[in-house]
Amino acid sequence: MSANKTLVLLGVYVEDAVATARDYEERLSMRRIAEHFIRTESATSECIIMAGSDEPPWVVIFSGQGKESIAARIVAERGVGLHRLVYLTAEYDRDLAWLRGRNLGRDGLVTLADQSSLRRVSAPLSELGVIVDLVEKPGTEHWLMPLLRSLGCDAHYG
Repeated sequence: MSANKTLVLLGVYVEDAVATARDYEERLSMRRIAEHFIRTESATSECIIMAGSDEPPWVVIFSGQGKESIAARIVAERGVGLHRLVYLTAEYDRDLAWLRGRNLGRDGLVTLADQSSLRRVSAPLSELGVIVDLVEKPGTEHWLMPLLRSLGCDAHYG
């Protein structure tokens, strides 16, 4: 992979995102900068982004309940902990080729408010115990909430 990447999100999977976010606020003086909740008849998923500063990397706290919740499945299979790293890359095509050369990655799009989109690839790196997401570097400032929604709704995990 290219060195021209910026780590923007560290994905931590927990039993209760709301309680964990409250602990981060009280104990670590972090603040919530975004959140996304998905509720269906058979599942609930929660994603809360916590920041210690105005610049990334930020922590995304994921949790869920129900058999359709990706976060709940990850916690059940892997336990609580750091399981996702999200990078913005200025060399998306080069990084995608690197992953493809290792038979890794599932493509997706992050739709932005202006109906443009960013390309995104998710790749489980089982030897490291993490999912790596590479997202092409946006030309706009309004990418965080659409990216958060795409992570919370992503039906693929490794």
